[in-house]
Amino acid sequence: MATVTDAAQMLRVLFSRLAEPRLGAPSLYSYNDPRGMCAECEGIGQVAAMDMAAVIDESKSLNRGALLPKDFAVDSWWWEIYKNSGLFDMDKPIVKFSEEERENLFHLDDARKIKVGKIGLTYEGVVAKLKKGLGSKDPESLQPHVRLEYEKIFTRQTCPACHGAGLNAAALASKVMGHNIAELSAMQVSDWPSWCAAWMRRRSGPCCRRWRCGWKIWSPSGWAI
Repeated sequence: MATVTDAAQMLRVLFSRLAEPRLGAPSLYSYNDPRGMCAECEGIGQVAAMDMAAVIDESKSLNRGALLPKDFAVDSWWWEIYKNSGLFDMDKPIVKFSEEERENLFHLDDARKIKVGKIGLTYEGVVAKLKKGLGSKDPESLQPHVRLEYEKIFTRQTCPACHGAGLNAAALASKVMGHNIAELSAMQVSDWPSWCAAWMRRRSGPCCRRWRCGWKIWSPSGWAI
């Protein structure tokens, strides 16, 4: 009896041979392969949505502790980086920042080096840093105190790019009889026999004969085609 993993692999092989537009290798239909995964969520199907109210108090200046996560507290390494960057008036409330200043504080990520003491440190905006650091973690794997910090800032949401499938646009656009691999993977096992039968009725020629003679898909319920 095949496992769910076996069935997933069989579907990837099926799509690699029969789907249109054709992509090529079965791994191109896998969210575990960089060539098949959704770049937005890295194959997870979910993204970390950030609560900016837990990140910044816009009524305060950087010198007065506007940045709320503990890694960005006044006198921390990250606070020193922003101070020494020369990009900000450290005494101006964030609410009065220009669009450029806000962009620099939240999203700037151009690998520039900022001198802090005798050390050159790489600049990252607050949002960019949090997303690549804490936000990229699986909350289930975090230590309790770190997870508490995570849950203050992030909630998990369905990825807007792949709608939870974990696959990139090319993999989702490649279909067999109007269905992409994510849709078939989500289908009830009990519906697979009728789908396969309908597919084979629409097929003709050598490809169909090869399928009938040489391929079998087994489900946990034990049926085979």
